[in-house]
Amino acid sequence: MRNVISPLDGTVLAGVPVSTATMLDQQLDTAAKGFVELGNQPRYQRIAWLRALHSGLLSDMDGLTNIMAHEIGKPILLARIELERALTLIDHTIAVLMTETGDAPYVDDHPAHAARTVITKRFPIGIVGAITPFNFPVNLVFHKILPAIAIGCPVIVKPSERTHAVASRLADLISKSGMPPAAVQFDFADDGPLHARMLASDTRVALLSFTGSDTVGRLLARDAAGKPQIMELGGSAAVYIGDDAGVEIAAKKCAVGAMAYAGQVCISVQRVYVHRGVFNVFRDALIAEVTAITALDPRVDGHILGPMIDVTAANRFLEHCKSLDATQLMVAPRVKEGRLVSPCVVTGLQDSHPLIQQEAFAPVVVLQPVDDLSEAISQMNATPYGLQNGVFTHRIADALLAHRQLRGGAVYVNDVPTVRIDKLSYGGDGASGLGREGIRDVIHAYTTPRHLVLS
Repeated sequence: MRNVISPLDGTVLAGVPVSTATMLDQQLDTAAKGFVELGNQPRYQRIAWLRALHSGLLSDMDGLTNIMAHEIGKPILLARIELERALTLIDHTIAVLMTETGDAPYVDDHPAHAARTVITKRFPIGIVGAITPFNFPVNLVFHKILPAIAIGCPVIVKPSERTHAVASRLADLISKSGMPPAAVQFDFADDGPLHARMLASDTRVALLSFTGSDTVGRLLARDAAGKPQIMELGGSAAVYIGDDAGVEIAAKKCAVGAMAYAGQVCISVQRVYVHRGVFNVFRDALIAEVTAITALDPRVDGHILGPMIDVTAANRFLEHCKSLDATQLMVAPRVKEGRLVSPCVVTGLQDSHPLIQQEAFAPVVVLQPVDDLSEAISQMNATPYGLQNGVFTHRIADALLAHRQLRGGAVYVNDVPTVRIDKLSYGGDGASGLGREGIRDVIHAYTTPRHLVLS
């Protein structure tokens, strides 16, 4: 066993087993042996497990929010919101499970098949290997395991090494829900990269689901070549502010979208392209909103900006800012206690700058003036990523143009791309990933259709 220590005050958050490669191999064997049993469980039993998990999570809300604040520096307010989303996600999974049906396509449109009847059902694909990041240690795990529970796929979760205390708590809740041991297993890896590559390459794993950086995702995609994959990777989320936008509301939403959880979200507002006609007004409004946000201890309830995940991440971000001059740094970041970094607003960057082309994962927003929506769309699309975008305008023609031309999985009109509606398909294009999440989408990804043809 290994103790998980709080980076905030050194207290012991949990004791977790140290998983070796041999132990992961044994977990894969357990999953393989339990596959048939899980797939044969009736729907009412899976619903009962999900309801029990809902009840357990609801009763442990305070404990989990506290651990998330300690372990990953997630502000209590945001941790609570994440858990409320997770509860809703369980409800949605049950609703999908209760309404999913098979199909009975007619084939008598051809004389050769006039006497045949076809029934099509979907069956679980096999073992799912799930690899999750630190920033949403409950909700992103649930997006991967709930469809597996619903359909009968055994799943092995390798959580981020930074979230082992949260994962241990989830493992306890899942165990208490009555699911068989093969349903959901957690791999508390002693060598994270090795275990990730094992899950990607092992022939017993039928599908790999990964959420994390595009750099790691590309490596794992090669290891998992030949099997289905869901890759939720990075982003450099962009927003356009039109000359007809409600500037004050847009500034408030962009500030929260950029600074919540220190920007450590793949759909954090990172780039804002502002029509020149309202650039100065928006800039002043955004700076006022951003400077009112203070970096605080995550255990202080009611605020959104806590520490970055570690000093290394904070220093990497600060290095990007060192090359900027006073005209570019409209609000310069300040460091308090190593990991607490205050908000940063920059402008006048070259298109090739890392704060535009790379995922910042930091409390920063880049402001750039543009002449119109067409120029904004060109700039918004000019990175390797394409996840989600926001457009503030009251012109329906502009909203429709943005929908047609912006790369990614969603365009939010008069809102920021930091929003995720959990019941919708979610994912991106280019370096932002492969495939889509969302309970219904993932249930289909975790299953394979099989026809029964009666003559």
